[in-house]
Amino acid sequence: MEVLNGQSYSARAIALHLNRSNKTISRELNRFHPFCAESAHRQALQRRYGTRKYTKFVRHEGANRLSAKKR
Repeated sequence: MEVLNGQSYSARAIALHLNRSNKTISRELNRFHPFCAESAHRQALQRRYGTRKYTKFVRHEGANRLSAKKR
């Protein structure tokens, strides 16, 4: 995508070449000016793995004390 964009291909032409929606390509190209695949990938990984996930079962220090009292 970075190479095709550098060769002045339109978002539609890039989308046809990569078999993706032109809206997807347009969105990716608008995130960075100029588009850089490496930084786009780094940001995608940060969005994917950088957030903390909520889990219902969180172990707290107090939970250990409660289970010890039951014994």
